[in-house]
Amino acid sequence: MIKHELLSEVLGYECTMPYYTEGQVNIQLFVKGAFNVSSINIYELAHKCKEWAFEQGYALYIKIRPDILDLKDVNHFYVVQIGTGSDKNANQFYGDSEPDAIFSATEWIQENK
Repeated sequence: MIKHELLSEVLGYECTMPYYTEGQVNIQLFVKGAFNVSSINIYELAHKCKEWAFEQGYALYIKIRPDILDLKDVNHFYVVQIGTGSDKNANQFYGDSEPDAIFSATEWIQENK
């Protein structure tokens, strides 16, 4: 899902050991010299990633794959495109959920900034 390095950068705290349970990302935050266990809703975290990407100078366009005609047994239903919505050469990242695609796109931004 999301790497702890990106999680740390997006949340502004040193984070370790993210793990997922029922729509939540559970994390350890290093705040004021101590580790604290916390959790965040996966969609809230995806929104924070979109805001972080915008602060880095990138726009994320989220859409449903246009090439899918039959919605049964579909993998990678969502696509996130970096750049303008009409740019055919823009980087695209796919996911089975909207947060998955957003996390992939923001990890690319982090690695390529």
